[in-house]
Amino acid sequence: MEAGKKYALVGKSGAGKSTFVKTLLGIIKGTKGKLFINELDISTINLDKYYQYISYVS
Repeated sequence: MEAGKKYALVGKSGAGKSTFVKTLLGIIKGTKGKLFINELDISTINLDKYYQYISYVS
């Protein structure tokens, strides 16, 4: 993904879009594996600082 670009996540109802975004935002924890953003495990980063760089509209 490129800085400054806007992206949309689309799919059928029940496909897991909201769950994916909530996991990406650190709101919920995944049950398997780990989520990395720029090689950083999301479970180890400061979410308050992370939230300064992203936005979410539902």
